[in-house]
Amino acid sequence: MKNVILGFAVLFGAIIFLFGATTQSITKEQTVDLRKADISIIRSIVNNSLKETQYLYKSSYTAMIFEKAKEYNVPVHLALALIDTESGFDPQATNINKNGTIDVGLMQLNSSTFHTHTRKQLFNPEINVSLGLRYLRDMYDRLGTWEDAIMAYNAGPYRVEQGAAPDRTIAYMYKIMQEERDLNSAFLGI
Repeated sequence: MKNVILGFAVLFGAIIFLFGATTQSITKEQTVDLRKADISIIRSIVNNSLKETQYLYKSSYTAMIFEKAKEYNVPVHLALALIDTESGFDPQATNINKNGTIDVGLMQLNSSTFHTHTRKQLFNPEINVSLGLRYLRDMYDRLGTWEDAIMAYNAGPYRVEQGAAPDRTIAYMYKIMQEERDLNSAFLGI
């Protein structure tokens, strides 16, 4: 019974976080600033694993991501799922592609696509998330669905418009959409 009550308290804390509360007690010994929690802490709350929750406190960017998602009219859970998939919430994440371009930051922005910005700008978490979510929103406006927008984010809009998205891009889209659905259902569409 004690674990059930504690589980509800943690879930309630996550819901409060979505509406702007600053802290929620997890245990007598620990308080977590839920505004600084990332998708991993939210997942562990959903999975009701308090032990795991203690160790999954890796992003201080969640509040900023929420703000930027609202600013660009991107579903918050979709933004979180995309960033988790792209970088695991690591603002210093870097990937060198086969074609020599480099993907950087939380949203793994491609150096070719965002060639008008310096590498330093692309590593700035706020600039990175702003550019990434604006680009995602542009792809949505251009293609009409979030599924197509996610595939265009990964493989470029031309491939999606031509119906030539690679299998890996389709799998990428399904993974992100599933994670977004999981977050939506866990928080009752909040």
